[in-house]
Amino acid sequence: MNKKHANWLFLSFNIISTLLIVLLSFLQQAGIYQLSMQENMIMSGAIFWVPSLLVLFFTKTNPFKFLRFKKIKIATIGKVILFTIVAFPITSFLNSLTMLFTENAILEISDEILQLPFLLIFFFMAIYGPLSEELAFRGVIFHGYLQSGSRMKAILLSSFLFGMAHMNLNQFVYAFVLGILMALLVEATGSIVSAFVFHILFNSFSVINLFISKETLLDATAMEASQEIFANSEMMFMVISVLLVIALVCVLLAGCILVWIAKGENRAEALKTLKNDFKENKGSLITIPLIIGLIIGVVYMGLNLFLI
Repeated sequence: MNKKHANWLFLSFNIISTLLIVLLSFLQQAGIYQLSMQENMIMSGAIFWVPSLLVLFFTKTNPFKFLRFKKIKIATIGKVILFTIVAFPITSFLNSLTMLFTENAILEISDEILQLPFLLIFFFMAIYGPLSEELAFRGVIFHGYLQSGSRMKAILLSSFLFGMAHMNLNQFVYAFVLGILMALLVEATGSIVSAFVFHILFNSFSVINLFISKETLLDATAMEASQEIFANSEMMFMVISVLLVIALVCVLLAGCILVWIAKGENRAEALKTLKNDFKENKGSLITIPLIIGLIIGVVYMGLNLFLI
C-alpha cells in the first residue's frame, strides 16, 4: 500500500458516488425507484468500506498491522472523550461560518432523519458511518500516504480528502478540521482505535442532540427566533464572533489535551517531530488519479452550491 493506491481509492469513491447519484436521480425522475433513508445510509457507508477492503485484499496488506489496530489505555479513552467535547465548539464556529454562504447540510435532511427510530439512526450515523469513514480515511488513505511522504503532509491531505468526500461546502470545512484532529489523535496514540473512538463519540453526541432538539425545533417560538438570527446579518456576525473566541480557546485546549494523550501513550516525541517532518522534502503525494478525483469533487460541490 502506498500513495498511488490511496489516490486511486479516493478516485474510486468519487466515481462510484457520481455514478450512483446519476443513476438514482434517473430512476427517481422516471418513477421507477426511490432510495429510502435507510438504504441511503447503507449505501453511503458501503461506498467507503467496500473499496477500502478490496484495496487491502488485492495489495495483500495486513489491515491490523498496516492500519495500526493497537490497544490504547483506558485513561487515554477518557482523554479522547474530553478531546471530543472540546472539538464541538470548533466545529460549531466553522458550521456557522459556512452557513453565511450555504445551507446546513444536516438540517436539510433532519426531517427525514427524525422520522426514523432513534436506535436505527444512532446505529447508522454514530457507528456504521464513522467505522466506514475511518477505515477509508484515517485507515487506508492516511496510512498509504505515510509510506510515501511526510506525516504532516499525510495528515493534511487525507483530512482534505475527508472533507471533499462529503460533497458539500458546509460539511467540507468542518470535516476537514475534524479529519486533522483525528489524524493527530492517531499519531498521538499510534493507533487508529483513537480515531474510531473520537468519531463514534462525536457522531453519537450529534445524533442525541438532534433528537433532544426535536421538540424545540418544532416549537414555533424557537423556530421564529432561529430564523430571525439567520435573517439578521448583524446578529449572525455577532454570534459568529462569540463562537470564534470560544473556538480559539478550544483549539488551545485541544492542543494541550493532545500532548497529554501523547505523553500517556509514550508518544510525545512523535508529536514534536511533526513540524520538522512537514519541512522535509519527501516527495509529492499528488498523482493523476488524485487530481481527477479532486476535479470531480469540486465540480459536484460547485453544482451543489450554485444550482441546487
